[in-house]
Amino acid sequence: MYDALFNPTLFVYVSKLIGIVHVKIPYEVRSLHKGDILFEVESLKIINTVLMEGDGIVEDILVRDGQMVMYDTPLVIIKVQKKENKI
Repeated sequence: MYDALFNPTLFVYVSKLIGIVHVKIPYEVRSLHKGDILFEVESLKIINTVLMEGDGIVEDILVRDGQMVMYDTPLVIIKVQKKENKI
């Protein structure tokens, strides 16, 4: 996990809420696109959805379905697919 913090092509999604996490990433699919649902965090009976912010590949899921999470708990590591710069 520490390599992900220093490698600019890897991104770690962290929880911004306290609650119960429900994993929505299909285990057979590793390539995700912007807008795909990663997790739902249930806090005070309200479901908050965590979406992909860009295209990428799931490297590792760091939480279990139904696990209680706190602020800044790492949820998943995503390898970001960089777009080519056109000059």
